[in-house]
Amino acid sequence: IPRILPPGETEEEFEPKIISQTCDGTGDKYLSYGLRQGGVVDSLCIPNTQVPSDVTKCADGSEISPQLVGYQEGAFKGDENTTKDLLIHFGPVLRFTQTGYELVIGWEREEEENRWVYVIEDDYGDYRIYTEPFSILRDVYYGGYVLLNPDKAVDCNKPNFDTPKDICDCPEEETDQWNEDPRTEKGGVCSSGSIKATLSMIVAVLIIPVLGIFF
Repeated sequence: IPRILPPGETEEEFEPKIISQTCDGTGDKYLSYGLRQGGVVDSLCIPNTQVPSDVTKCADGSEISPQLVGYQEGAFKGDENTTKDLLIHFGPVLRFTQTGYELVIGWEREEEENRWVYVIEDDYGDYRIYTEPFSILRDVYYGGYVLLNPDKAVDCNKPNFDTPKDICDCPEEETDQWNEDPRTEKGGVCSSGSIKATLSMIVAVLIIPVLGIFF
């Protein structure tokens, strides 16, 4: 596997590190490297009961179909608005709380109250969805992780037809930027009468693969 070096660095400045194949220890801290190179598969393909001897195919010999190839883990610390921004830009957010951790997949408004929607794994290994009100305390900060693909970073100077306006603002009408932005065409998110995608549509794409990473 070719090594990816930081800009300006050379091979001589790095030494190869052998990571033991084991289900114990601190191997999870290298998640970003393995995920970016090889992605992740579910336990039906490669069971979690033992270390696989061959990761080029599933345990039953069928073709392997990894998800999230090219993604890596990113850490964050911020308030509830930060969590909202991360959900819109990257999808599900693994957030640490005073009682543990939760995979936040969105938020909703119920009876004039904003509530987080999150997933946790119970003692039986089942995933369950819960909701809880936004914190009433000021200056509440959270830490956690998101999955992101640096190769798919959005250049707002050159948006695509489906680039969300939550990520890149729509340009002002009757300007050169308006005429050049493909999202102003009929059916685009910046055109008049367009329907804004709901948050659930944005985050649902990553929920299932992310459950396999964070739990």
